[in-house]
Amino acid sequence: MPWNAPHAGVALGAMTDVTWNAHYVPAMPRFFLAGDGHAHPPFNWAVGGQSQAMTQHFRLLAAQSQLCLHVETFQDLVDRDSVAFHLSAAFGNNRVFGWEPPVMRVVNAALEEIMTLVAGPLNAVPDSNKAVHDAVAAFDRSIGVIVGKIGTDIPNNCDPRVLNAAATWAAVKKYLEGVYGTGGFLDRFGSRSPRHPGNEQTHTQAMMGLRTGLMTLRDSMNPTFGAMIQAKINQYPNDTHLIACGWAHLVGVIPLLQSCIQIGINAGIVDPDTRR
Repeated sequence: MPWNAPHAGVALGAMTDVTWNAHYVPAMPRFFLAGDGHAHPPFNWAVGGQSQAMTQHFRLLAAQSQLCLHVETFQDLVDRDSVAFHLSAAFGNNRVFGWEPPVMRVVNAALEEIMTLVAGPLNAVPDSNKAVHDAVAAFDRSIGVIVGKIGTDIPNNCDPRVLNAAATWAAVKKYLEGVYGTGGFLDRFGSRSPRHPGNEQTHTQAMMGLRTGLMTLRDSMNPTFGAMIQAKINQYPNDTHLIACGWAHLVGVIPLLQSCIQIGINAGIVDPDTRR
C-alpha cells in the first residue's frame, strides 16, 4: 500500500511552509489519513497548523468542491460542526461523510442495554415485570441484529464472546423468563422460578464479558469501516480525501485501517499523531 508517514516523521500539523512546499507541492498527495477522529472538530491540523501554505491548499480545495472529508460518526449525525470551521465549505458542497456503519449504532445500544439488565433484574429488584420485559425485548432485538451481521458487516474473526453471543444471551434470557415471566403470553401468567443469586452472578459475569467483547468491535471492524470510506473514494475518485479516525485504528489494531483503503498508485499520508 502506498501509505507513508509524514516527511521526516513530523506531524502534519507541525509542518512549516518550507517542509510543505519542498516535499508535497511538487507531487501533492490526495489522501490524508489522520488519527484525530475524536477531536472536536477533526482536521484542525489541515487548517490550523504552522503551514499557511497547507491551510490555503485545503481551504481552496474545499471552496472548489474538490475536497472530501470522512469523519468518525454516523452519516445522519454529520453537520457543519463535524469539521474544522475553515473547511465548512466542504459541508456546504455535500462532501462530508460519516463512515460509521449502521450496525455500530445497534452495538452502542446493546452496550447500554446490557448495563440496564445487569443493574436491574440480574442484581436488584426491578421496577416492575414490565420493565424487565421491555429490557429483555430490547436486548433481544439488538443481539439478533448483531449476530445476523457476523460474516458480513462484523468479521468472522471477531472476539469469541461476540461469536458466542447468541448462546450467552439464550441462557440469560431463559433465566429471566423463568423468574419474571418475560417470555410469551402464557409465561406471564404461569408459575415463576425463584431468584437464584448464584445463577444471577454467573449470568452477570457472562453479560459483562459479552459487553467487553462488543466493545472490541470498535477497534476490530476496520474492514467494514474501510469499505464505507472506500465507497466514497470510488464515488469521488478525482477529489482529495481527508480521513479522520481514532488513533487506535492506525496503531496496534490488525488489520490497520489504512490497509483496508485502496488508493491504487496514489500516494497517501497516514499520521496517527494528529490526535493532539
